[in-house]
Amino acid sequence: MPKAGSRRPPTELFWRRVNRDGPNGCWVWTGGRDPDGYGIFSETLPPGSARPTRSFRAHRYAWALTHGSAPDGKVLMHSCDNPRCVNPAHLSIGTTLDNNRDAFAKGRRRAAGEHNIKAKLTSDDVLSIRASREIEAVLAVRYGVCLSTIYSIRVRRTWAHVADPKVEEPA
Repeated sequence: MPKAGSRRPPTELFWRRVNRDGPNGCWVWTGGRDPDGYGIFSETLPPGSARPTRSFRAHRYAWALTHGSAPDGKVLMHSCDNPRCVNPAHLSIGTTLDNNRDAFAKGRRRAAGEHNIKAKLTSDDVLSIRASREIEAVLAVRYGVCLSTIYSIRVRRTWAHVADPKVEEPA
C-alpha cells in the first residue's frame, strides 16, 4: 500500500480500469462513461493548477499513451464499433466525414436527407429554399414542413450535406 500523500501515476490508474480480455480483442474500459457510451478518464492535476482535474475520452487517452496526441481537427475511429474499447490497434485517425461514412456504411447511422424514408424534402427543394427570398412561413406552408425546418435548412443546421451550386464569377 502506498504511503499517505503519495500518488500513483495517471497511466497506472488508467490501465487499471481496462479489461484486456474483452470480446473480439477489445480492451474494454471499466470506468465511468459519457452519455454516448465512451469511457471517460479524469487525470488529477498538480496543486495550484487552474483546475483540479482534466478529463479525456478513454480511447483518446489510450491513443495518446501509445502514439502521441491525435492531430487537431481529427477524430479517432473504432474499427470494432465498440465505444468502450481503448485498444489502440482498434483505433485509426480520420476526419469527421470519414467517421460518418464508416458509420453509415456499417448501418450505425440513419440515411441522411432524401435517402431517409421519412424525408419530406429533396435536395432540389433544399436548394430552392436556400435561394428563396420568401419568408419562412410561406415556404413552410408550400413544402408542408414546420417553420423551424425552413430556418434550420437556411442556417445549415440540417441538410448540411447538400452543397449549394458554385456560382462562377464573370471574367
